[in-house]
Order: sequence, then structure tokens, then C-alpha cells
Amino acid sequence: MISYDLDRGNINISTRVINLLRKVRDIIRNLNIFEDVNNPSLNENEIHIKRQATRAYIALLSLTILILVTYTSLIYHNNQITENISSLDSLIHFQNLHNDTFIDCPCTKLSIVQSAFYQMEPVFHDVCSSDFVNNQWIYLLFDYYRYLPPLPTNAFTFSGTAFTYFQAMSLMCHLAIQAVIDAQDLFLATSVVTSQMPNFHLFDSNTNSTLDDFQSTLSNNFIHNLDMFRGLVQGNGLVSVYSTNWNLFLPNLTIDNTIYMKSQSYGECDCATSSSCIQNSTPYLPGYVVGCLPLESFLRSTLECLYDQLCVNQMSSYVESSYFPTALNRTNSRFTVNTSVNIIVEEMFIEAWLFNKSYENFFQECQPISCSYISSERYNLIYVITTLLGLYGGISILLKLLVPFIMRRLYECINRFRRRNRQVMPID
Repeated sequence: MISYDLDRGNINISTRVINLLRKVRDIIRNLNIFEDVNNPSLNENEIHIKRQATRAYIALLSLTILILVTYTSLIYHNNQITENISSLDSLIHFQNLHNDTFIDCPCTKLSIVQSAFYQMEPVFHDVCSSDFVNNQWIYLLFDYYRYLPPLPTNAFTFSGTAFTYFQAMSLMCHLAIQAVIDAQDLFLATSVVTSQMPNFHLFDSNTNSTLDDFQSTLSNNFIHNLDMFRGLVQGNGLVSVYSTNWNLFLPNLTIDNTIYMKSQSYGECDCATSSSCIQNSTPYLPGYVVGCLPLESFLRSTLECLYDQLCVNQMSSYVESSYFPTALNRTNSRFTVNTSVNIIVEEMFIEAWLFNKSYENFFQECQPISCSYISSERYNLIYVITTLLGLYGGISILLKLLVPFIMRRLYECINRFRRRNRQVMPID
């Protein structure tokens, strides 16, 4: 009896479920949101079209909503987050906390003088501060030179060219040092225009690049001016006052009272055709050469002898001097003892640059008061819902206008196609 009641109860539940499903099916099948209550006398064809339009409307609306939900949920939006900056430590903390590449820290001061965060000091070659360029040594050489007999062979000896050689050394040191100091002052007085406080890595990279450009530009300008001067001397055939490239030639005055100029020759090179002729001096000194012009002789020599105190003492003895300059210390230079002076001059006698750049000083000049960064994140559920609610009304109205019209035109085309096929169908 109990089993029968259970079976009977199960049959009743199944029947109710089946009936419910049938009702739902009938409701869906007969659903018509485009039904015109003011015109109930529509034929079956019109009712069928409206029901099909209803199904298309529901399908398109559902698909549109699904696409909007998916798109709105997946896309990212950018939020700008701003924080106040009161010190360099807070800036660095902010940079470390976020990706400092995308941090925006506007400066309150746009123009910053480079001397505010740069410190630079050149270290020059010892020769430019040595005994060889001081006045005592050069005046001593000049006193010895001016009492030499005016012989053409003086141009080949150390005693006859020492004054011009070390005078050229002193002048080149002075010119190079002055050019470096002037360029340094101009560089430090230049203003940098910036609207953003860079991160430390970008600051370090930019300042290093700026310093490299400064050094290369400084050297290139000096070399260009020196080469231009040397070219003008060679091109115009200027005569050295020390008779190192041309000598006065006096013929027999009883026959010809004209004074002629005779070019000097160094080895197989003639100063009439080239101002770069050189040869070793007499007596021989390591690295010391003589030539057409004192400047060319100096540039093509080396400082090898000046690093050896015995050689320096020997030089002093050649000019009968009791003054012995102190030899250079070879450990103080990055150049080897047999490096051409021309290479040292091209480096403007600079052994090294002592640079110091301060990120803290740049921060004090820039004076940023806030920093911001862009945070990318997906939209939350509330935004998705509000977006859908905002778009639902417009989409629903648009579909209600378009779907019935399109369905009616579609059925008209189908019916027209069917009638045309019936007319052309052959009769058996």
C-alpha cells in the first residue's frame, strides 16, 4: 500500500513537471512582444512574423548583452594616482614602490643651472705645472739663446732650439688650460630646461651622456682651431723669427747686394715644401726633435727625456745652467713616456676629469611637490552593471525598431521567391 502511494506520488510529480515544461514551451512559442492589442484581427501570417521577430529580438538582445558584459569585464582602464612629495626620500620610496619608468613628477622650477648639480675639475698633465714651463727655466734658456752666434746650424742643436721648444710647451699648456676652464665655466653656466623630475637611473644616464658630449666637443674644437692655425702657417709660408725654416742668404756684396732666403733641410725633407720636417737634435736627446717650426717640433717630439732626471741634468749642462729642473713622475700620467706630444695636446693635457653629479641637488632645484602614476585595472562589477543599464534602453529600442522591419522584409522576399518558383515550375 505504501509502495503504491509512492509510485502514485512520483507519477503525479512527473506529470506536473511535464505539464510545466509544456506550458513554458507554449509560452515561448506563443510569445509576442510586438502584439498590437488595438488590432486583434491580425491574420495568422502576421502573428507568425511577429512571433519570429520576438525570438530574433530576444536572441539579438541576449547576444548583445553577452558581448557587452564580456568586453566591459575584460578591458582595462587607467587611473591616475597622485601622492604628495616632501623630500628626496619620499620620492625614492615612491619610485621603488611603483614602476619608476611611468612616474610623472612635474618640476615647479623649469630652468636649472648645471652648476647647481654638477661639479667638475680637470686634472692636467704634470708637465703643465712642472719646472719646464716656469719663468725661471724659460728665461734662463732665452738668456743663453740670445748670446749664441747667429749660425744656421743652431737650428739643429738643443742649445739653439731649447728656448723655442719650451716656450711652445708653455704656450700650448696655457692655451689648453684656458680653453678647458672657459669651456667648463660655460658648461656650468648653461641652464637645463626640464618639466619632469627624472628617476635616478635616467638622471645618471643623461648626465653621463652630457658629460661625454662636453668632453668630445671640447677636444674637437681645440684640435680644429690648432689644425687651422698650422695650415695657415704652412699655406702662407711664414718665416720663423728663429731661422728654423728659412735663413738669410748673403751673396758677395761686391757683386750683388740683394738678400736672399734659403730654406732649411732636415734629413731629406725641405722646409720650402713642408713645415713638418724634423730630425733628432744634436747632441741626441731621447724624444727631443728639431724641425722647421718650433710648434711642429714640439708636437712631433715626446716627453721621454723629461721623465729621466739624468737626461734633464744633461739638458741643463748643454745650456751651461746651474739650475736643474725636477724630472716628471711617470706614474702620475696615463700617457706612456714615448707618447707623441701631439696626442697629449689633442687630449688638451687632461689626465682625468673629476666629476660629481648630485641627484639630491637636482631634486632641490626641481622642487617637485607631487608625483603621479597610471594604474591599469579591470572594471568592477558595479561599473559593468551601470554600463549595461545605461546601454540597455537604447539597444532595446533600436532592436524593437529594426527587428520587425527586417523580419517583415525577409518574409516578403521569401514569399516572393516562392511565388516565382511556382510560376516557372513545369506542368507534367
